[in-house]
Amino acid sequence: MGHWTGAALAAIEEAASLGGSELERLRHAIHRDGAVSADEVRQLLDLHRSGRGAGLGADWDQLFIEAIVEHFALDHAASGGWSEADLRPDWGRALRRTLDTMAFGRLADEPLSTRLAGSAVSADSAQVLVDALGADGLVLSPLEVTLLGRLFAHAVAYPMALRAFAWKALAATVAADRALTACDAGLVRALVTGPASCDGIAVSRSEADMIVGITAIGAASRDPAWDRVVAEALAMHLLYAGGSPGTLDEAEQAWLARASRQLPEDLAAQLTRQITAHTDQTHPAGQAA
Repeated sequence: MGHWTGAALAAIEEAASLGGSELERLRHAIHRDGAVSADEVRQLLDLHRSGRGAGLGADWDQLFIEAIVEHFALDHAASGGWSEADLRPDWGRALRRTLDTMAFGRLADEPLSTRLAGSAVSADSAQVLVDALGADGLVLSPLEVTLLGRLFAHAVAYPMALRAFAWKALAATVAADRALTACDAGLVRALVTGPASCDGIAVSRSEADMIVGITAIGAASRDPAWDRVVAEALAMHLLYAGGSPGTLDEAEQAWLARASRQLPEDLAAQLTRQITAHTDQTHPAGQAA
C-alpha cells in the first residue's frame, strides 16, 4: 500500500504544518493493510533525511517513531498466535530451554524462537537504519535519539553493529551539544536494561565505562533524568556484574573511586547513595568507597 502512503506524504510535504486531518490520512494509509511495509519505511526515512519533516511538529515525530519501531521491531511476528499450551507452565521444558541456551547460545524450541524473532531487528534492517540516521554524520537529532531509544526498548534482539552505532552516535551527539538530555537518558536506559541488553541487570564494564566517559563530556548541562539513569546503571554494574553480588569487592571499590573522580561531584554522591541503598550490609565487603 505504498501508493496511499506516498500520496499522503506528498500532501504533507506541501503543507506548512501537520494538521489533524493530514496526520490521520497518513496514519490510515500506513496501516491500510495492517502492517508497516519496507517501502513505507523508506518513504518516511526519505522525508526525514530530506529535512522536510523537521517543521511538521510533535504529531509527525510521534507517528514517525511509531511506524519505524513497529516495522523494525514489532511487525514480523509469526502468524498463529499463542495457544493454551504455550501459556501453561512446563518447568521441565523451561529448564531444558535454559540449558540449551547456555550451551549453544540459542533457543532450541523453534516455534518459540520464531515468535521471538518477530521482535528482533535483522542485520539488513539494522543497516538500513544506520545508513539513514548516519547519512549526515554521527550527530543525531533529539528525534533520532528518541527513535533509537524506543527501538532498543522493544527489540528482543539486534545486531551488535546497531548497538555500537548507537553508543558512538550518542557520544558524538553529546560532544557536539555539550549537554545530556532526557532523550539521551532514555536511550542509555534502553541500551543497558532493554530486552536485548548485553548483560541485563548486570550492566557490563564496557557499558559502565562508556556511560562515565559520555557523562564527563556533557557534565556542564545535565537533565535530572540523566543523573538518575547513570546512578542506577553504575550501581547495577558494581553490585551485580562482578563476582561479589550485592557487595563491592576491592577491585570494584577501586573502579568506583576512579569513576567518581570523572563524574560531577553531586552525581558521584548520588551514585554512592544508590550503591549504599542496595548493598548487602550483612557482608563485610558490602561497603561503598
